[in-house]
Amino acid sequence: MLLPALFKEYKGIILIISLGAVVRMIAPILKDKKTDPGVVVIDDKGENVISVLSGHLGGANELTKEVAAAIDARAIITTASDVQKRFLLTYSASASAGFGIPQKN
Repeated sequence: MLLPALFKEYKGIILIISLGAVVRMIAPILKDKKTDPGVVVIDDKGENVISVLSGHLGGANELTKEVAAAIDARAIITTASDVQKRFLLTYSASASAGFGIPQKN
């Protein structure tokens, strides 16, 4: 399968498919929030970009914002610290270490 290989190879994965399908596809290969890549979903119309997995440590929230801006879509981020506008210490540490920008391992 392609997705397990991508999980090992990349820090950020963007999928254009329904959110439910992505949840079913990634469920069997999830390991740990410290090692899983950021996963972002774009709906079929390109109207919404959704941070699905590893929002902070994996960089999915930042990737969501970048992709949404690039395609003029709405960024959907649901992590509590972002919704509540609170600073998250673990995110700060990962971003300063360069983990906030998804890139190939």
